[in-house]
Amino acid sequence: MESGAAFHRIFISYRRDDTAGHAGHLYSDLVAVFGIDSVFMDTETIEPGADFTERLRHEIESGDVVIALIGKRWLGKRLRDPGDFVRLEIQSALDRKLRVIPVLVQGARMPSIVQLPESIAELSHRNALEISDTRWRHDVDRLVGTLQGRKRADSDAAAPSTAGASFLQVGEPSTSLAGHEPQPTAPSDALADAVAQARTAGDRAGLAGLLDRAGKRALGAGDLEGARTSWEESVSIFRSVGSPQRLAETMFELGVVLDRMGRYTVARDYWDESIRLWRSLDKPRALAARLLERGGHGLANGRLDEARDDCIEALEIFVQTDNAEGASRALFNLAIVMDRIGDGELARRLLAEAMIRWADPSDADLQARSCFHLGRLTQKAGHQQSARRLWLDSLEAWHESGNVRWTADILARLSNLLLAQGDAAAALKLGGAASMLYSGMAQTALSEATRSGLAEANQMLSEKAVWQAWSEGCALDADGAVKYALQLTAGPR
Repeated sequence: MESGAAFHRIFISYRRDDTAGHAGHLYSDLVAVFGIDSVFMDTETIEPGADFTERLRHEIESGDVVIALIGKRWLGKRLRDPGDFVRLEIQSALDRKLRVIPVLVQGARMPSIVQLPESIAELSHRNALEISDTRWRHDVDRLVGTLQGRKRADSDAAAPSTAGASFLQVGEPSTSLAGHEPQPTAPSDALADAVAQARTAGDRAGLAGLLDRAGKRALGAGDLEGARTSWEESVSIFRSVGSPQRLAETMFELGVVLDRMGRYTVARDYWDESIRLWRSLDKPRALAARLLERGGHGLANGRLDEARDDCIEALEIFVQTDNAEGASRALFNLAIVMDRIGDGELARRLLAEAMIRWADPSDADLQARSCFHLGRLTQKAGHQQSARRLWLDSLEAWHESGNVRWTADILARLSNLLLAQGDAAAALKLGGAASMLYSGMAQTALSEATRSGLAEANQMLSEKAVWQAWSEGCALDADGAVKYALQLTAGPR
C-alpha cells in the first residue's frame, strides 16, 4: 500500500480453534469504532454460499491492515501446510506489503523466525501488541489508537502542503485541520449508546446480546461488579426470550465473575444450571469443556470432591467423542486433584496416561506441565532418577516455549535433586543459573531461597570449589544453563 493511500479496511486473521472467541470480541469492538464496513472477519461478513477462498483473497487485497490474532494453538502442524488458510492470509498480506499487526492473546508469545514457514518468516519482524483478558478494554484501546494513528498519518501524507504557515507549538490547537475529520466514538460510549437504543426500541434479544458484550468488556477491565450486573440482566432476558445456548453461556460466565468476587456457592448454582442446559443441548464437547472449567474452580476453592467428579465426567465425554487432546487435559486436571486429595500414586498414573494421549506436539505447555508434575510426584514416591529425567524433559519444553520463570523453577528443582544425589558442583552451577534468572525477573526472594537451599554444599566441597561452581552458574544465560542441564548424565531419556 502506498504511503498516501487512505486507511479504510481492517482484516482479522485468526485460527478458529485457537482464538475464535477473542476474534469475535475484537471484531465487535473494532466495528464499534470504525464501522461494520471497515472490519472484516470471515464468519461475520462472508454471506452464505459465497466462495470462501475467493472472498478471503478479495478482502485481503482490498484491505489496508491485517491483524494476525495469535493464541497458544496458533503454531502447529497446520501452519506447515502450504494450504493452511491462516498461513495463506498472512502470506498474501505480506506479499502485498500490507501492514500486518500480530496481536497476542491467551498469554501467547511471538513466534520466532525459526518457528515460521519461510513464506511468512517476515512476520517475526513485526512489532506485536498483547491483549490480555484481564486488561481487555485497555489493550484494545491501545490497538484502536495504533490503527487511528495510522489513519491520521495516511491522511496527513495525502494533505496539501501548508508551507509558509507558522509551526504549531506543543499544546496549541490546530486551526487548519481541526474539525475536518470526525473523531470516532470510544468503544465504551458506542456500546452504551447501542444498549440504550435497544432498550428504547424494545429489542430484548438484541439488548441481551449487547449486555453480554458489556459484561465481557467490564470483566476485561477488571470491573467485576459491572460484569455481574450486565450478565445478571442478560441472563434474565435470555430466560424470557427462550435462547438456551446463549443462556447457558452467559450463566457460566456470570458464575465465573461471582467466584472471583468470593461467592463460590452462588457461582456453583449458576454453573449447575448452565451445565444442565448444556446437557439438554446435546453438545458433548462444549459440556465437557464447561465441566473441566468448573472443576478447575472447584479445585481453586478446595472443593476437591466436586472437582474430581467434574474432571471424571469431562474425561468420560472426551473419550466417548474421541477427543484425544480433551482427554489428556482432563487426565492432567484429574491428576492434580487426586494429588491434592492425597492419592499420589493414582495421580502419577493419570499424568502418565495424559502424556500418552497427548495429541498435539505443538502444545508445549501441556507437555511441560505434565512432565513437571509427573516428575514432582515421581520424586515424592522416591524415584529420584526418573524424576530427574522428567524434569529435564520439562525444562527443555519450557525453555523452547520461552517461559523464563518456569525454566528457572525447573533449574532450581534439578539443583536440589542433584544436591540430594551428592553432585554438589552441578547443583551449585544450576542453582547459580536459576538464581540469576530469578534476579533478572526481580524475583529476589526466590533468588535468595535458591542460594540458601544449597547451603549443604558447603559441607561437601571446599570454599573455593563452592564459589567457582556457583560463579560459573551465575555466568550462564538461560540457553547455556539448559544446555548444561541436558548434558548431565541422567540415564536413558
